[in-house]
Amino acid sequence: MDKEALDKNGLNEKEVQELLKATSEKSMNKIIHETEMLKSQAQVNDMNIDLKEVENFLQEISPGQRTTIEKSDLKRYLEKFPKKYSPKEINFLMNGQKEMDAKTLHELLTTTSIEPFDPIEEAFKLLDVEGKGFLTVDTFKTIFSNLGFGEITPSDEDIFKEVADFDGDGVINLEDFKKILVSYQAPEEEVKE
Repeated sequence: MDKEALDKNGLNEKEVQELLKATSEKSMNKIIHETEMLKSQAQVNDMNIDLKEVENFLQEISPGQRTTIEKSDLKRYLEKFPKKYSPKEINFLMNGQKEMDAKTLHELLTTTSIEPFDPIEEAFKLLDVEGKGFLTVDTFKTIFSNLGFGEITPSDEDIFKEVADFDGDGVINLEDFKKILVSYQAPEEEVKE
């Protein structure tokens, strides 16, 4: 960590680490959980997904923890992310159906061929809606707010940049994003909250 930046903030490295842990641990756990959900979707062709996982996912994103999802539920969930989905894209994701239950979605996932992909890169692309190849602290502020992860206050911004911008170029690129998710391992019981 940059010694000059630590002196400017009046914090030593241990205090910075404690502050980060206290302010962002729950947020990071939720981001890691979302990324793990993407990762599990990448393993569909290996038949590593079961009906219970699909039910859990639908319960997470649908109101009332139902094991069915309607187009409106999916639209509401996707609105939390920077990319804006058209009605046509949402219809495609719903396989042309107004409502889908866990069994139907599971069958669709296990019978559809999906090319292998890097879930972290796909998560990054989802956040980088303008295709700039980088994210800013403002991007994360919006996402954290929309997903209910808490707020990145102005006083936390410098610390966030120091911790998330590994190459020091002022933005969070794909490599920085990968390092964030790889360097922070959430304890298993906290992810299941």
